[in-house]
Amino acid sequence: MAKGLICCNNCIYLDTTKKEFKDNGADNFRVGCGASDDGYTKFWLVGNRNKIELNYSGCSDFKNTIQVGTIFRFFTESNKYVCQYCGKIDDKYLIWNQTFRTFKLVEKEWFKLHRKQIQVKCERTTVHGCMVTTKEEKQSFRKKLAKHRKEVYLKQCQK
Repeated sequence: MAKGLICCNNCIYLDTTKKEFKDNGADNFRVGCGASDDGYTKFWLVGNRNKIELNYSGCSDFKNTIQVGTIFRFFTESNKYVCQYCGKIDDKYLIWNQTFRTFKLVEKEWFKLHRKQIQVKCERTTVHGCMVTTKEEKQSFRKKLAKHRKEVYLKQCQK
């Protein structure tokens, strides 16, 4: 796989643990995509060629970097943590661990090193009765929350 290639295998939103199989009995399936409206890739994969197809397929939602405010799950061998990316401080990235309610500063390469353990939460428009919350409104709220958390962290560091 070429480094820096814009393909699904390099996308931060790819979730290969989530699969949807076609009903026709063939070995066709789609994998999870946190950027897609329905939560899956726009195309079907065929049998054992899925690794190759993910190297050459992509969409307009491709992102190889995480955005401020993004909620993601971080998996270890024994646990799952819900985290939020809160922005950069100097050359490091600030992560809020919602599970433990703690901050962590990580090196720039941390996301690349742990790519297989990270699952980005998919944002979708939701309807509750007559109230509609759009994907964009959720992203805006999460971005403001992340900026606020970053300010809280910086104030804690000054004490």
